[in-house]
Amino acid sequence: MNIHSMIYKDISALLILKFFAAAITYYVMHFLLSEELFNYYDMADYMHCTPNEQSNVTNLLYRKFICILGLNYMGSMSSLLAIAIASVLNSIIIACFYFLLSPFLSRNGQILFILFLAFHPYLAVYFPRLYSDIFGLLGILLISTYVIYDRKIDFYFILLTMILINLRGALIPAFFFFGFFYFVEIFRKEKIIDKNSLLLIVFVIMNFFVYKDFAESFMSFSFFSDDGVMQAVPKETPYFSSQYPYLNPILLLGFRESISNLGFNQLFIAGNSVGYFYLVCSLILVAFHSLGIYGLVNFSIRTNRLNLLSALSVIIIPLLAISHLRYLLPLMPILIFGVIWPFFKK
Repeated sequence: MNIHSMIYKDISALLILKFFAAAITYYVMHFLLSEELFNYYDMADYMHCTPNEQSNVTNLLYRKFICILGLNYMGSMSSLLAIAIASVLNSIIIACFYFLLSPFLSRNGQILFILFLAFHPYLAVYFPRLYSDIFGLLGILLISTYVIYDRKIDFYFILLTMILINLRGALIPAFFFFGFFYFVEIFRKEKIIDKNSLLLIVFVIMNFFVYKDFAESFMSFSFFSDDGVMQAVPKETPYFSSQYPYLNPILLLGFRESISNLGFNQLFIAGNSVGYFYLVCSLILVAFHSLGIYGLVNFSIRTNRLNLLSALSVIIIPLLAISHLRYLLPLMPILIFGVIWPFFKK
């Protein structure tokens, strides 16, 4: 069978399984665990099409995007339009990640890659959500594509970077370090100044200053009150993430947002049995994602693709401030690959 034909069949199977996994996940969490999967608390910042004193200056293009679609109201993420757009975008994203990385895996590894991409619980939860996080996945996909195919930074990369940063500001560290590493590598090898990578760095820094105030406020606030209501709370208030910052790596790798703000007791609000189920799942995710980071670093070193590690810089700010699984979401496809590659490399 032709290799490309097999990959396309694999992608078809992946997408069928992905829709099935997302549907099952929604059913279990909504009907059995009484979770509201489309409550997007950040929507309060995007309801005004132009930022004002009540809204954060962040993700400016995402704000315009949902305004153009008429989705700038509370509850809009549960609309059919939002779910359809998110599902299409996420389908394209996971298909591209599979197409990009599966050639480095044996056949058994490719099958595992399909299953993990389809059934990873957090990717399933976010599959129908048109949150700004979806553009974080697109940013890491762009970096991964240029690294895997050893493409030089060009006009299209710079243009897409500027668009994606303004859709998801959390990508700023990843694109900065990608451009910086590329600039240093070209200078070290060829003793020339690469203009495109220098231009990329300058543009990224300019965007950083646009969002600088929001970054500072993010570092200074928690986002849950004692009753679990989403609101800005000064970091000096003794909430969980402020009291135990050394737990941030663990929270980032496997625990939900409410846990990082209010503590592990939030696991058991719905009852002990549900709480222990969540705890076991979270600990499995911590181990899984830790192995993924190890495998990704190993892959980058062994294949001389060190610039792929610039993608990991998206978690620097969360590790210094508030950490939970949502901030790991953009890295999940390449971390899944990192779990599989050491055992099933081609």
